[in-house]
Amino acid sequence: MLKLGGLNFDYFDSHGIDMHLFSDLLYSSGLVMNPRIKWIVFHGGFDFAYLVKGLRNENMPENEEAFLQVFHKLFPSMYDVKYLLRLTDVMPNAGLDYLAEYLSVKRLGTAHQAGSDSLMTGHCFFKLIRDKFPKGLPDTANGVLFNLIEDPVSTGNTPMTPYNTGASQFPSSPASR
Repeated sequence: MLKLGGLNFDYFDSHGIDMHLFSDLLYSSGLVMNPRIKWIVFHGGFDFAYLVKGLRNENMPENEEAFLQVFHKLFPSMYDVKYLLRLTDVMPNAGLDYLAEYLSVKRLGTAHQAGSDSLMTGHCFFKLIRDKFPKGLPDTANGVLFNLIEDPVSTGNTPMTPYNTGASQFPSSPASR
């Protein structure tokens, strides 16, 4: 699918950024291991797995629990929009395009392209907070990746209820006003 979308992997292999250099730059940027940086993703488990692997410069941890320990250290403040849907009356297994339509968020660019999907994820996140979490996001939603073991629905535990346990650290987005 990526090759059909125009990605030239041979070009990136010879002209792309070295993963070690990228890792060094990401560490030195202050974007990782910083609780003041809020990461926002939509079903971001694979994205974070790739980043964890690159940042550690070694194989992935042996199991999900070990992965989550490293993940939480590197990314102490993260919200997965797909997980947040489970705390609302929006269809919990909705995709990003469905959610955007439901929230009346307009896509800019082409679907399944990083820039367009990232922008739409951000706009959906801020609109979701404003519309569904007027008292703020539950503290317990921070750091939970959709469909991993910390997601109560994935483990068969009772799902969280959509009540507020703490104020959100996010202002409303100018694009969603």
